[in-house]
Amino acid sequence: MTEFKKVTAALDEADDIKTRLGGALDGAPSEDMKAAYKSLKTILEDVMPTIVKMKRRCAEPDPELQTYGPKMKEKVLAAIDRYEGIETVFEENLKPVFEDVVQSEARRLAEQDRQTREAEEAEWQESERARKKAFLERDQQRQAEAEAARAAEVAEAAQQAQREADEKQAEFDAMKREQEELARLEGLSLDERIQVGVRSMWTSLRVGEIRELVDALGGLVGGVASCPDDVRRRAIRLKNQAFQAGIGSKPGAIVVLLGCGFEHAGRDKIPAPVLADMQELGSRERFLWMPEPDLNTHYEEWVEWQDRLMRLSATFDKVSKYLTRKGAPLGQRGAELPATAMGDVEDMVNVVAQALQAEAE
Repeated sequence: MTEFKKVTAALDEADDIKTRLGGALDGAPSEDMKAAYKSLKTILEDVMPTIVKMKRRCAEPDPELQTYGPKMKEKVLAAIDRYEGIETVFEENLKPVFEDVVQSEARRLAEQDRQTREAEEAEWQESERARKKAFLERDQQRQAEAEAARAAEVAEAAQQAQREADEKQAEFDAMKREQEELARLEGLSLDERIQVGVRSMWTSLRVGEIRELVDALGGLVGGVASCPDDVRRRAIRLKNQAFQAGIGSKPGAIVVLLGCGFEHAGRDKIPAPVLADMQELGSRERFLWMPEPDLNTHYEEWVEWQDRLMRLSATFDKVSKYLTRKGAPLGQRGAELPATAMGDVEDMVNVVAQALQAEAE
């Protein structure tokens, strides 16, 4: 499209808008009219540079430099007159009516835009404050968690130190008890040690407890007798909870085991494969260990050792049956009575001694 045609099309549109606006000068301009006014203003401002250029070309006196021919010049001058006529109506009739309204609208929009920007700025500032607050809270939380972790580490270290101290004290107390126990048993034969242990059991336990303990001791010794080559049966970890619950914590039980051939021992006496099967062993762990004579170099001693284990197993079986007979008359509640309700302690000791003697014969 040529420059002239573009101007003509723009003037056609401007003329149409001018006519529409001229019929709406009475009363307050509508939104459509305000939009039309701004469109007309834009068209006139866009076309004006071209109109100025066309005027200059039409005013060129030198035929050699003239751009338009006579007919084209006539058309261009008509377009210029048309533009100026529309511009006059715009300036004199339309602008006084619409400009204040448009400017007021522009100011309203500008104010609205300013308020929007201020609201966005305030929202951003609030967001920043919230972000910084959240960051500070997270940082404070991290610091609190770190301090709590450090405090927990310190507490755990203190607890660990206390546990180690308690463990050492318990080991010391255990060693002391072992020494005191061995001192009391010094000079006594193995059978006499069993009798000492039985006396303590009889005077300290209830009927049900002593029955269970005798059966547990018989099972333990019988297991060694039936499988003498299984070294795991001959090593008892004193801190083992199951052992303590069933046997180790009961008065006289350890003494009876010492009479059966077990000895107090440290880790150095226990075979490495046996230790490997145990978990969380302390460096000062204490055990009951039953040494086995060497079958190859001390055959007769080994045979006697094995025979005594079998006799002990049979003895525990006899004692268990004796307790069942003695406890039967006591009835269902008899299990909660003191063991002495079944008879004098010396009667029980004699029963054990006789059973050991009978098995030996």
